[in-house]
Amino acid sequence: ELARRKAKVMQVATAQFVKQGYAATTLLDVARGAGVAMRTLYQHFGDKEALFTRVLFTRDQGVPLAPPKLSPDEGLVDSLMRIARYACDSTFHPATADITRLAVAESTRFPVMIRKLISASHAGLRSNVQAMLEELVARGLLREDDMHACAYQFIDLVLGDLPLLVISGGAPKVPTDDLLREKV
Repeated sequence: ELARRKAKVMQVATAQFVKQGYAATTLLDVARGAGVAMRTLYQHFGDKEALFTRVLFTRDQGVPLAPPKLSPDEGLVDSLMRIARYACDSTFHPATADITRLAVAESTRFPVMIRKLISASHAGLRSNVQAMLEELVARGLLREDDMHACAYQFIDLVLGDLPLLVISGGAPKVPTDDLLREKV
């Protein structure tokens, strides 16, 4: 029951922070929306800033999507396509876009926290892509190189400035498989 209540608080708090921002969200509204007492909210989440921090970092530890399993039967192009699609799906995932927009909106209020969030988010995606590229090296499909740099360059090639358009509230088109194949 406690786990269910905590999950409900996180769901309501996330929705309210994303919709209304930090300043307009009250702990009383979160407690009411989640159906919990204020005492419960303070006991398990702390003050408003602590809840906000938890919403940001719980929702975006690494990336919201698990990296795909690469099939040992796949060739290089198919494996790279799977990695490219994963980078796109992670970037365009609604939770990623919502939390990133919220982080940008509150960056003047919480600059250090937001830098840590953005850094952790990018590092998570890059780390997952790097691990998949290293798997391709181990299978002999890629030559060994600085896979950290390769992951960074691969993500940049696949996504370009699309993450900035997502953050700014635009609705850029998710790259098609044909476009991704061209880039790969």
